[in-house]
Amino acid sequence: MLYHLIIYMDAGGNARAIGSANTPWQSVSDQAFVQSLEVKRTVNAGDDIKLGSACAASFSAKIITPGGTLSIPLSENNLVRVMSFDDTALNPTTEGFFYLTKPERTSSNTYRISGYDSVSKLDVDLASWLNAQTGWPYSLANFTGMVCAKCGLTLYANISSTLAATVSIKKFSAQAITGRQLMQYLAEIYAGYLVSQSGSAVRLDWYSSAGVAIGPQDGAGTVAYRSNSLFYADYAVPGIDRVALLNTDGTVTDYYDRSYTGDPSELNTYTIQNNVVLDAISAEHKALILENMYNRLHTFTYTPCKVSVWRRSGILAGHIVDVTDANGHSFTTIVMDQSLSGVEMLESTGSASRDTPEAVYSKDYQEQQQMGLSSELLAQMIEDVLIDELSGKIACRFG
Repeated sequence: MLYHLIIYMDAGGNARAIGSANTPWQSVSDQAFVQSLEVKRTVNAGDDIKLGSACAASFSAKIITPGGTLSIPLSENNLVRVMSFDDTALNPTTEGFFYLTKPERTSSNTYRISGYDSVSKLDVDLASWLNAQTGWPYSLANFTGMVCAKCGLTLYANISSTLAATVSIKKFSAQAITGRQLMQYLAEIYAGYLVSQSGSAVRLDWYSSAGVAIGPQDGAGTVAYRSNSLFYADYAVPGIDRVALLNTDGTVTDYYDRSYTGDPSELNTYTIQNNVVLDAISAEHKALILENMYNRLHTFTYTPCKVSVWRRSGILAGHIVDVTDANGHSFTTIVMDQSLSGVEMLESTGSASRDTPEAVYSKDYQEQQQMGLSSELLAQMIEDVLIDELSGKIACRFG
């Protein structure tokens, strides 16, 4: 069972905490406690793998205040630290730093608070700032750092790329463009995604090994999944055979495929379109960018999966995980979406072919129906792992 802890600053600038009931962190002053809390993270905007996602993690919590007032300063735009711990140890794990939205009073002694991480700080219009720049051309690395700095954020890059210093961006302008949109375009050029690093920083990154596996039982380097909670597709999402740059009308203007010799009808193509930053890059450097995208995705394959575990596993959105079911079948998956509440839910989706979007492994649990589960068990499982889709859409708006 997961428990939760919210760290905040009081009026005097001192760190305070409020946690789940009957834990050392339940509020001593007014006995307020966290009744429920959910953290959601995603690194992919959409059902198929997407370069250039820039998704803000979110949290939502229900706080019980026996005195009827929220005496702790959890007001709008305050930065809080959310942590979790399970019943095997009282050493909390930091889940993220979040800027609060306006608290909502839902009953005489209940408040709901929520917030988004530092990626949300990119949601400001930078058109005037962009149009006023005079130092063109800028290197890819310099321009990316400039956008983050304008939004009050420090940039970390966990992606090794020679493009950062090599590629230069020529002057371009926009009537309306946000920091998040610019970072989406830039993250796509880097062939990665953007996530929060801390309360005042963001990070360019790509999927990496979790360092822990999932199986039917706990063991050395393995965390057990909940009974009847593992679902996976009967196919692996294939690697990309071609990266194509499309014009606004959908025609191909450039592509990279390293001399594809297979069946043309089976060619899996990753397409890029309407990236205004990429449009401001020379044809020579575009070729390098397309090649880098191809290298990133050509051998990137995984099995779509949905699974939950009881305890904090250390697996995060953006991790690559090996999974073994109760019958000994093993496969590799990735974590696009992660939610933490009383349990931990991990999920990825993807198509068997880029040309058949209807093949996307469904997030609405249609696959479970096909596995012959009873309607009662299915209903209970859906209730156990229900995801608030609205929050997810707000956190990860693309474009």
